[in-house]
Amino acid sequence: MAHQSPDERISSVRWYHRFEILPGVFTPGSVAFDAAMLLDSIGIPKDMSGKSAIDIGAWDGPMAFELERRGARVIALDVLDPNETAFNVAKELLGSRVEHVRGSVYDLGHLFNEPFDLVCFLGVYYHLTDPFRAFEEVSHVVSADGQVFFEGECLRNYAETRDGVPVQNDLIRQIAVSDLPLALLCPGVYKKSPNWCIPNFACLSGWLGIVGLELVRHYFEEAADSIPPHQRIKGLAVKRRPSIAIEEINQMGRTLIVTGSDFSERTVINFYCNLDGQQVNLGGLAHDGGVKIPTTVEGTGKLRFELPAWVKPGRVLVQALNPPFKINQCAGFEFDVQ
Repeated sequence: MAHQSPDERISSVRWYHRFEILPGVFTPGSVAFDAAMLLDSIGIPKDMSGKSAIDIGAWDGPMAFELERRGARVIALDVLDPNETAFNVAKELLGSRVEHVRGSVYDLGHLFNEPFDLVCFLGVYYHLTDPFRAFEEVSHVVSADGQVFFEGECLRNYAETRDGVPVQNDLIRQIAVSDLPLALLCPGVYKKSPNWCIPNFACLSGWLGIVGLELVRHYFEEAADSIPPHQRIKGLAVKRRPSIAIEEINQMGRTLIVTGSDFSERTVINFYCNLDGQQVNLGGLAHDGGVKIPTTVEGTGKLRFELPAWVKPGRVLVQALNPPFKINQCAGFEFDVQ
């Protein structure tokens, strides 16, 4: 196909996004997409040299290619074959080095070992049957100092019945701004497209918090009178720093007294020690959801627990975790048991 002109190459495939692929040359997609404007609007720097990024749900790749223009090393992830979309044609025309990986957002933790400085997750979560799990996977692959740029449908002014009948009334607007985390659970079709879950802002921000992300910037785009009504959110999130901390441990007989911060009745203790030559955790959660090491909480700054009977003198590691009990959100402290 080397003899074909850029216009002929562009015309040879079907495009989803309409974007400026070459100076003054636009792809004939149905969805206008200005990646540079989107990144600028949320505060992503123009120079991403030395940074890594992944574009989840890349499709034709306009976001991935813009990130590459900004100097990032980029992965484009999509469930579709890049020959089924226009991705490979775009990559060829741009002389791009963006790597395309075919896979699902649900498989992020298995597909990638190294974290990304920027995760773009645009126009995807509301198409999924399990958006919470998707955000959990996203949280796994963003670096400790990285950012997540997400975008999607958010309940603001419009809903539909199970039969697809439009609903726009005061109840919908009240749900939109309510602190109650609520979402539409659609039967696979919404706005005549394959959509499943449309959260209100409280629900969406709750998902982020549970998976260890913290929303730092967001804005809504709304047009209640458009056809269909427009209701979207764009947001930037970062890894939430654990507020729980262990500052000191003291021993009184078989009791360990832990001083720190953010302890509660739901705090769980991991207790790693050497047992028969192996490092084992005698704490954590039991199969029935209960705790293996009960604690007595004395305010948010102190708790105590009894050493398991078979623990011998030596170095141990004590960890404190709060829900949702993510190991990367725990506080740890090494201590010499007497």
